[in-house]
Amino acid sequence: MNYLVHLLIYFDIYVIVALSLNLVVGYCGMLTLAHAGYYAIGGYTYALLALVAGWSFLPAVLAAILIAAVLSLAVSLPAWRLKGDFFFLASLAVQTLLFSLFYNWSEANAPLGSWSNLTNGPFGIPGIPKPEILGLRLTDSTQFFWLATTVAALCALIVWRLTASP
Repeated sequence: MNYLVHLLIYFDIYVIVALSLNLVVGYCGMLTLAHAGYYAIGGYTYALLALVAGWSFLPAVLAAILIAAVLSLAVSLPAWRLKGDFFFLASLAVQTLLFSLFYNWSEANAPLGSWSNLTNGPFGIPGIPKPEILGLRLTDSTQFFWLATTVAALCALIVWRLTASP
């Protein structure tokens, strides 16, 4: 049962990513490959703020969303002048750059979150604290599933309202 809940949590996360990709590719018609890089920026930002800086769940999530959005906008604005295959290649270059940066930004003896070991390279960031919302600590994976499902449903509602608006 625990493995099924784990898969459902991943399903909710990928629903959120697919909804955002559908907005860019499906409705705007701009084929992009840099989406996973922006997703990683948000994930690393949340992990570092929660683990290293000691931020609580909601401020760390809001900061991660803001930082990922601002960085994606800073990279995307110059690329909007490109059309067709050139935009696709620019997004591929950004994705490759971000992957290489995250994968190689580590040093064995440096503490996690320092300038020389920001992402811990291929080992990732272990020990991210469990979320706590309004004093309720989500320790069980079933509780986290309900949080992920609620956020996915909220994102689906926002995307639906956005695409149905005039």
